[in-house]
Amino acid sequence: MQGTRDSIKMHYKVKGSTEWKVATGKDTLILNNLEECKLYEFRYQIKCDSLNSEFSVIDTFRTSCRINTVEEFSSLFSINPNPAHDVLIVTSSIHHHNLSYNISSITGQNIVVEQHLKDLSIPLSQFNAGAYILTISTHSGIRYHIKFVKI
Repeated sequence: MQGTRDSIKMHYKVKGSTEWKVATGKDTLILNNLEECKLYEFRYQIKCDSLNSEFSVIDTFRTSCRINTVEEFSSLFSINPNPAHDVLIVTSSIHHHNLSYNISSITGQNIVVEQHLKDLSIPLSQFNAGAYILTISTHSGIRYHIKFVKI
């Protein structure tokens, strides 16, 4: 006869921290107050017929990163000219050495992936004319999106 699971206990923490938090439940665990865009470590233990299993090996999960609005983008960044021909200039009110960028078509195809935003100018000469999405990412993983046009 197989035992019945009484509960599951999960320990979790932001990777690199020392303080484990605990969540318990019967069938579903709900983790509240997770920080966005963070890598977490977790391990779990099952209680069955009043006996506790060993903790599982430590595994990881990443919380989602917030997608920011055009209003939030424009409070931190501006792009000029738009439409642009050869170069797109990014002006930033935050330290630009921690920024990277992606460019995708409006259909979602990646054109440029994870380039460090060095001098706040993005060369566009290899792009075809059309509309694109510029995504600027901070070192903490927050992403800002803005549409621009290459002529």
